[in-house]
Amino acid sequence: MKLRLDCVVCIARQALRAARLATDDPRVQEEVLRRVMRHLTEIGWAGTPPQLVRASGSLG
Repeated sequence: MKLRLDCVVCIARQALRAARLATDDPRVQEEVLRRVMRHLTEIGWAGTPPQLVRASGSLG
């Protein structure tokens, strides 16, 4: 399965969902989502969705 633009949106949505599960602090949730979105704009989108997520590794 090739990466589609909808996959990128789904990855961001999953990150927000995980942040909300991890903390109730909206500032921390925002920071997590901002880091994920920044990272998604910096990496290549070639390959499959699992490869994209695996390549993300740590957003440190």
